[in-house]
Amino acid sequence: MEARVAAIRSQNDGLVATVKALGLPDDAPFVFLCECGDPFCIDLVTLTVAECAVRRGEGGFLLCPGHRGAGTRQAA
Repeated sequence: MEARVAAIRSQNDGLVATVKALGLPDDAPFVFLCECGDPFCIDLVTLTVAECAVRRGEGGFLLCPGHRGAGTRQAA
């Protein structure tokens, strides 16, 4: 996984950890950074902590609709 995506993933995981530490509900929406493979992407994705857990459990990324995970490039 490239360094940029790894840093964004770490930031997103930190948000999840903070939400859990504060005891906030798993079904509350939060804004995460898109973890796609586009090095210039600055898009945001709104997900609940429960949705994040499902995506992480499947080994997936937190992506905006139509974006692709690391290791793939978005079509121009």
